[in-house]
Amino acid sequence: MEHRVEDYAKQPIDEIAKKYKQDLDDLKNTTVRCGIIGRSGVGKSSTINAIVGKKIANAGSTEQTMEEQEYQHGNIIFVDLPGCGTETFPRNKYIEKFKLFEQDKYDCFIIITDDRVYEDDVYLYKKIKNEKYPCFFARNKIDNAIENEKYDNDLSEEEAVHKIRDYITEKLNTRDMVYLISAREPQAWDFPQLLNDITNSFSDIKRKTIIRGLNGLTEEILDEKRKLGIEIAEKRALIAAANALNPIPGLDVSVDIGILYNLSKEIIEIFGLDEEHLKQLEKNTNTSYSGIKQSVLKFAAQYGTTQAIMQILKRYATTGTIKEFGKYIPIIGQAISAGLGYKMTVWFAEDLLDNAIKLSREILKTTTKQT
Repeated sequence: MEHRVEDYAKQPIDEIAKKYKQDLDDLKNTTVRCGIIGRSGVGKSSTINAIVGKKIANAGSTEQTMEEQEYQHGNIIFVDLPGCGTETFPRNKYIEKFKLFEQDKYDCFIIITDDRVYEDDVYLYKKIKNEKYPCFFARNKIDNAIENEKYDNDLSEEEAVHKIRDYITEKLNTRDMVYLISAREPQAWDFPQLLNDITNSFSDIKRKTIIRGLNGLTEEILDEKRKLGIEIAEKRALIAAANALNPIPGLDVSVDIGILYNLSKEIIEIFGLDEEHLKQLEKNTNTSYSGIKQSVLKFAAQYGTTQAIMQILKRYATTGTIKEFGKYIPIIGQAISAGLGYKMTVWFAEDLLDNAIKLSREILKTTTKQT
């Protein structure tokens, strides 16, 4: 963890715990709203599902989006918006109709097309960029396009990708990155780069909000998730030690087991280590993850109950290290047991995170092999 225990001797532990609790409450209450713009049939719902790695939006409907439809994953809110320039939603009224630039309504936008780039898409992309919002232009169903180019024009995948990218860049008249994606194969083509760039368009607490909800499709995102996990774990560890509600039987150490239980649930959510995420992954890669699924279930069992957490803490508490640790805790101003509890919860959090990142990288490695 980042801080040393000696640092906490500079002020009362309850004051630090109070500040950390406020930090975590701020993170809990911060949302990011992303507008997803595109005509019916381009794959907006499936793209939303691929971004978060689980099904939150109903895909495959032939009905045209007539109003905003919101889908929430954690603290990320995706707003499915109709395409611009249709008879129902003409260009000159679109921005006003959906209040795109109303203060605090949206944090970023993704414009999605498939086989064609309409002039109205170009118009809207430039308007959003001029307003300084992060805006990402994605060409979905690139897998189908590559197959069609091979059949119709005998082009290789590389040639087809180059042709399509040049076409979109020319239509947009931009040097910005355009993203050639397939929502059915989010581990391939530009989808991982799209997630990286969405992440990098934010800072501070909104960046953390995005990080915790994105699909872990790249090493960069996993590293960011790990950093966020460390920050959350350290703060929850200090709060758990300050609360010191649950003494470990037979030892002069107390921690808040409930906080550690919630920390375990939070880390599982951040890294997507559950059956629902794996089910979506199997669907996208057309591959069985039965072996990894067993590891995920074992991980949840190891850290997902208060009884299991207590056993882990007992194991730490019976080592010689915990006894040596006591001499580094100032007695004045804070109880020795709180310091011991803090150190034990830090060890628990480090163990939890190390195993979460190891399992996530195993999933990523297996996924990458399918591309």
